[in-house]
Amino acid sequence: MKVTAVHRVYNETQFTWRVINHETPSDTKGDRGLIPPYAEKDVYFWVPWATKRADFRSHHVELIGSGDDGTESGRFFLWQHDDYADDKVRFDRIGWNPHGEWVRGEPNGGGERVMTILAKNEDGIALNVYKRPAPPPPLPSTGVTLFRQSDGTYEGSTFRYEGVIRSVENTVSQTVSISGERRTVHYGFRVRLVDANDNSATTDMLPSERVTDPLRGLLVEGKWTGQLIDPLPTPKALGPDTATLRVEYEVLK
Repeated sequence: MKVTAVHRVYNETQFTWRVINHETPSDTKGDRGLIPPYAEKDVYFWVPWATKRADFRSHHVELIGSGDDGTESGRFFLWQHDDYADDKVRFDRIGWNPHGEWVRGEPNGGGERVMTILAKNEDGIALNVYKRPAPPPPLPSTGVTLFRQSDGTYEGSTFRYEGVIRSVENTVSQTVSISGERRTVHYGFRVRLVDANDNSATTDMLPSERVTDPLRGLLVEGKWTGQLIDPLPTPKALGPDTATLRVEYEVLK
């Protein structure tokens, strides 16, 4: 038999349903398997296989519905059964049944599914193909450039960015000549931002490190200052003329 994996459960009924995986109880333990009325929830489990009554005892999923007063409103048993003709996901209202009904929708064994507890009790349970959610679009980003001052610190300002910081990446680097070889040196950097709302935060970043806190939530727009926190590679080195940070932000609506 093929593995049928349920990723999500939809409850179309007015009742609360508890999903219990008797094969792997941890999948649905506690509130994890509790589906409120008219709700949907991420619940991941493999539909257990059972081809005979002895297997069924510990290899099925049980669904129990209840009203506001706790009175049971319905019960279903779900399992996968290959009768040498059809590998199908089946359900029954009593328990083991070698001729259990095929679930509605996509009863064939194998694949990723969402499960629906149908509004009409007589229709029972449906499985449909699970479509993985599309990844969120990448957040916009911008480079923030800080210029080296006479005292070796760095300053820069950003304007007209209607956004809130989600992360900052340290891209401060410099190409230097060491023993006749040209090398790129990446520096640790201490950055401070005072944003347009006068909120501020300071953080130390390792070379090439991407950080969120404590800058997360500040406006991109503001005054940025910083300094190198790694030693310069040669006695005569002054540090890079500019220090650039890559800022990922969420646009304000």
